Amino acid sequence: MERRNRRIYLSVFALLFVFSFVAAVSVAFAEPANTGLERGKVLYERYCAFCHGKTGEGNGPAGHVLFPKPRDFTMGLFKVRTTSSGQPPTDSDIMNIIKYGMPGSSMPSFIELKEGDVMAVVKYVKKLADITKEPKGTIQTGTPPAVTPQLLALGKEVYEKKAQCWKCHGMEGRGDGPSAATLKDSWGQVAPPNPFKRNIYKGGGSPQDIYLRFTTGMDGSPMPAYEESLTDEERWAVIFYNYTLAGMDGVKVPFPSKRSENKPSVLLK
Repeated sequence: MERRNRRIYLSVFALLFVFSFVAAVSVAFAEPANTGLERGKVLYERYCAFCHGKTGEGNGPAGHVLFPKPRDFTMGLFKVRTTSSGQPPTDSDIMNIIKYGMPGSSMPSFIELKEGDVMAVVKYVKKLADITKEPKGTIQTGTPPAVTPQLLALGKEVYEKKAQCWKCHGMEGRGDGPSAATLKDSWGQVAPPNPFKRNIYKGGGSPQDIYLRFTTGMDGSPMPAYEESLTDEERWAVIFYNYTLAGMDGVKVPFPSKRSENKPSVLLK
């Protein structure tokens, strides 16, 4: 009888162990059920915290080996936006960065994530950044002007004299201007200017994409906003002049958003 009871106890214990193991594995691999902040937190910690850190301060385990450093969300500064300088990004702005990544940086694309998952991460990132208000409108790019010799001449004048872009980006767009070596971002990290010769643009390489970067600036970086200091025509002109520095064959478009459909190689012919 004692031996029989022992076998029963052992069998029950074994079953409980198996059930507990299966339950633990199921929890470990199950997708979070909540579609809001709870889901966003789980997905963020799974995909983002290794670089950006659990608290979003850019201090994840991989952060010290990456260049440029992962974004510290807690400062609320976002480079790629459709909103004016100093304004928070829209949900779509953050969603596009998560989906398509940041060419020229260590931020990869998460295009494989479902739309609902991306939106959940967006909500959680906004919580880390303490973004509670909606931005005051967005910048509308409109249609790029026809590229003419006169427009390119205006762009050259803006690049070399009015905006003096060459001081950072160099006279030939190689990122070797006299101020280049001294540039730092809002976190005190070295922030070299983009060399146009690489044909890589954070946030996309279409004229509309780069128009937004010139207009809104890139908050947290040395790239200022020219929404007020340059006219609309001058901004378009310097964009297309930049393309001539990069090469008349046009640029790569590594940010496949709806704004990135026109390649400058077509527009410059």
